[in-house]
Amino acid sequence: MRNPVKTAKRQLLRVGSCALSALMVLGSIPAAAIGDGVTATYDEAYYAMTDYYGNLTDGSVVKSYRTNGISTLTDYGDYDEVINLTDGTEPTRTDGKTVFQLDESNLPGTFYFEGKTAKPFEQLPWTLSVSYTLNGVPTKAEDLAGKKIGYSGTALSEAQIASMLKNVGLSADDCQFVDVGFDLLTATTTGQVDATTGNMVNHEVPQLEEEGFDINYFYPTDYGVPQSYELVFLAGKDAVDNNPEKIEKFLRACRKGFDFMKENPEEALQILLDHQNEENFPLSKTVETKSMEILLPVMETEDAKFLSQDVSVWQNNADWMYENGILKEKADVSFLVKNLLDE
Repeated sequence: MRNPVKTAKRQLLRVGSCALSALMVLGSIPAAAIGDGVTATYDEAYYAMTDYYGNLTDGSVVKSYRTNGISTLTDYGDYDEVINLTDGTEPTRTDGKTVFQLDESNLPGTFYFEGKTAKPFEQLPWTLSVSYTLNGVPTKAEDLAGKKIGYSGTALSEAQIASMLKNVGLSADDCQFVDVGFDLLTATTTGQVDATTGNMVNHEVPQLEEEGFDINYFYPTDYGVPQSYELVFLAGKDAVDNNPEKIEKFLRACRKGFDFMKENPEEALQILLDHQNEENFPLSKTVETKSMEILLPVMETEDAKFLSQDVSVWQNNADWMYENGILKEKADVSFLVKNLLDE
C-alpha cells in the first residue's frame, strides 16, 4: 500500500504545486526546404514556469530538429534569448530569424535549442490561478513552509520528503525534519510534528479517524516520488533457482486466501479477528473493515495480478535513488524480481 504523508488537524501541503509547469507540444513540423530540397523537421514544446499563484516567471520554446544531413538550420521565431542545448555553435539572429551553421564533419542527428519567450503563455487556452488554505483558512503559499515533518530517520525518507518539497517549489531547508523513529502516530497526535511520512493509509489513517482525529493525507507518488512496492516476499537466489516449487506452493496459498477474502470479505475479516494477538496487538473491527475496503481495489487490478510485480517499478526506484544521491552508482535491478506464478 502506498505511504501517505498525513497531518492531524493541520495541513502541510493542500495544493499540489507551488510552481506549475504548463506544456504545449506540437507534432513534427517540416522546416523550409534547404539547398537541394532536403527538409529538416522539428518538434517543439512550450514550457511556462509560474510562481506560487500561477503568474508567469519564465517561458521557453524548446525545439528539436532532425537535421537529415543538413548543416544550416534556419528557424523563424521571436525570442528574447536563444540557448544552444546541443553544442557550442553560436547562432546569428536578425529580424525574427535564427540561423545555426553546424559543423558538417560532426553533424548531430538531432539538434536542440531553447528560445526564451513569454508570448505563447499569453495565448494559452486557460488561465492559471492557485490558492491555498491551512485548516480551511485561506493563507499564502509561503506560510506552508517552516513546518515540522516527522519521519523514521532513514536516508530514503529524507530524500522522499525533499523530493516532494522540490515538486511544490520548496526545498529541504524550508521545513524542519524530525526523527521520531517509528512513533509516527504519537508524534502526529501529540503535536510534536505537523506531518509525518511513512504511514500506511490502510492502517494509521482509519485508526486515527476512529480516535477522533481530523486527518488529511496525500500520496508521495503525486509529488515526484516514484511508485514502489510496500510489502514484498523475499527469498534467496538458491531457493528460487533450486526449489521454486516450494515457493510457488506458498504463493498459491496466499492467492487462494486473497480470492477467498474477495468473495467472502466479512467471513475473512472474522477469521482475522478470531486469530488476532489481542494481548499484544488488539485489532479494531472498524479499522480492519476500513483497511480491507481501502486495500481490495488496489491489491489486484486489470493491469497487475495479485502478488505480481513489474521490474520497471524497481528500476525506476533505483534510478531515482541514484539521482538523489542514495545510491552511489547506477544499478540494474532486473535480477531482483521473479514472478514465479506467471511462468
